[in-house]
Amino acid sequence: MNMENEILKIKSDYEYVSQSENYIVFVSNTFINVYHVLTNKTHRINKVHVKNVCIDANDNYLFLSMFESGCLSIYDLKEGTFLKKKTILRNYEIENISPMNDDIVILLRNKKEKGKIKDFYKFKNDLKELYLFDYILCNYQIKTDKFIYIDLPTNIFLIEHPIEIKHQYIYPMQIINHNDLKTVYYILNQHNRLSLLDDDLLKYDLYSYDFNYFVRKEYKPFKIEDIEYKVLYKITLYDSFQNELFFIENNQDDFSATFEICEFTREYDNKNILYFYMNSTIYLYEINKELNSRQIDNTLISIYISLKNDYIVLRTSNRQCSMAYMYNVSRFFDLYKNIDE
Repeated sequence: MNMENEILKIKSDYEYVSQSENYIVFVSNTFINVYHVLTNKTHRINKVHVKNVCIDANDNYLFLSMFESGCLSIYDLKEGTFLKKKTILRNYEIENISPMNDDIVILLRNKKEKGKIKDFYKFKNDLKELYLFDYILCNYQIKTDKFIYIDLPTNIFLIEHPIEIKHQYIYPMQIINHNDLKTVYYILNQHNRLSLLDDDLLKYDLYSYDFNYFVRKEYKPFKIEDIEYKVLYKITLYDSFQNELFFIENNQDDFSATFEICEFTREYDNKNILYFYMNSTIYLYEINKELNSRQIDNTLISIYISLKNDYIVLRTSNRQCSMAYMYNVSRFFDLYKNIDE
């Protein structure tokens, strides 16, 4: 990649990578590598077959769901040992695990569908069947070692991965109602209660962690071998008063190598940054300041930026292998130089 000041470089043929402020977890089929950002040390966990991984908000524990039904394992990051394995519900599979304050939120789905709706909608004149599943949402309280179960709406077709906002979670849920499939948004608060999200916010696609900034994404269709796709071509940033602060458009016609990466960093030292990836370029926009960019030769799979510990992790891919790179954010973008200018 011809980049200077490289901190970490790993051949990264992993299923996926999970990050926190202090740890980067590389997940493979049979093992996990846990990299500690501050000490520059890597610890390997062998003989694990993991479906989901998350780190708690205090960076003390690693929570792993195996492909065994409803089974949750807890790994102590400080001690380097497994604490326990907990079976929540044997007939359910863990869909995702997310940190929330001092606890974690677990979404489970019943392995057996509870029914199907025939002829629900048409896709290119072929009838497609939709299956309904029972979902269970629960909060695992780390300190008390208890599970708190949360009431969910009925007729759920799908619950998507949650969006974290101000130590809360927004759960996009697809609900079937009178032969109509629609997406509704519920907030899970600190008291483990779900409430519908304000309709005024539904027109936005991305929220900052402090809930002060929103992003609207716009898409364009394009075709590859007569198959139609949609690609992100415009990003617009708004403040909490719905004032437009910034926008950028992708004006190229070739979208074949464009992937949607658009996220907010966690706020640190009064900085709030939106970063995204377009046309082989990483952009970093500090709110109400300069737009920084960096051209990347390889195709990016994912980006994670920590302002607190001043690092950026890139996962790239080519035909031979995938790689993970880590750099100082300030040096990678020449951030402070651009802002001063």
